[in-house]
Amino acid sequence: MIGGSELSSDGAFYHKNDVWSSTDGKNWVRVHKLNSVAFPWRKPHQVTQKDGRIYLFGGNDSRNSDSRHASVRRDLKSDVWSSTDGASWTEITPSAAFPPRYQHQVEVLGDALYLIGGFVPLEGFRYANNDVWKSTDGANWVEVTTVVAKFNPSRQHRVVNFKDTLYLTGGWNPGNLLTSQVWSSTNGKDWELNLSVGFEAP
Repeated sequence: MIGGSELSSDGAFYHKNDVWSSTDGKNWVRVHKLNSVAFPWRKPHQVTQKDGRIYLFGGNDSRNSDSRHASVRRDLKSDVWSSTDGASWTEITPSAAFPPRYQHQVEVLGDALYLIGGFVPLEGFRYANNDVWKSTDGANWVEVTTVVAKFNPSRQHRVVNFKDTLYLTGGWNPGNLLTSQVWSSTNGKDWELNLSVGFEAP
């Protein structure tokens, strides 16, 4: 468990950069010395594992939770960090090629990392994006989609790899509506709509 926001007794949210581990989901231990983690505190970042390393991507270190607030947009991250043990972290890049964001997803497919969508400030207060970026080392990124992907711009969606296929489910679209669509891709570039229940809610 890595970083996030903590609700304090005074009702305020405080961002974290602590790292905890558990072998059973019940008993947890801090894997680093207090105040020793290298990466800055943040929230809706993304973490995944590849080739025995933990990777951390982007996020937001603003204490303001309102996405319309300028500080949220200003404090979005595009940095990438990695660790082999959760205690010692190395900054792979302070500013990757993909635009700064949070509420995105990163998943491994084949020998590459795929970063998909998320909260990206765009013109006209359109905050959800549907770009896809690829990297084999976490430092060098190329945009897979020469045009935006077919799936709707999404944030707070989920992406998983199942049998060498990426599946994208749910999330919020640019109109701040929830979606229950399910999209799939075998290469991160070409996406197919598998299911659209048509559920939308404010």
